[in-house]
Amino acid sequence: MQEQGRVEVEQVLVAPCPAGSMAAVRLRTASGTSTGVAEGSEASWAVVTATARAVEDAVGTCPRLDAVAVDLLGVGGSTVAVVVLTLLSESGVDRLTGSSVVDRDTREGAYDALVRATFDAFDRAAAPGDAPVG
Repeated sequence: MQEQGRVEVEQVLVAPCPAGSMAAVRLRTASGTSTGVAEGSEASWAVVTATARAVEDAVGTCPRLDAVAVDLLGVGGSTVAVVVLTLLSESGVDRLTGSSVVDRDTREGAYDALVRATFDAFDRAAAPGDAPVG
């Protein structure tokens, strides 16, 4: 059952395009769906940027989120998705980090982990009473 205010991933699509890769991320909220779309030279950047656009749309009053760094790292026998985002708001610019273990050894598993890492970064900036994104 979905918690009130909680955002869940409904779909992640990645396809080749002239710029490299195009990603679309659709999120489900209590009030409907939100979608983010992005292109990038690398699929991982496109997934993180599309997730950021979808989070901005889902939250509604969210300031701008931009990817600064995206990587998949080997850590102790596991692969971990790591993202660094900037959050631009009225109060200034904050740098956010998030991570998530890749739980399936496939491209789709890596994309899912990048989405969760983006959620993790954004949730670190949320106020204590706010509902978590992911």
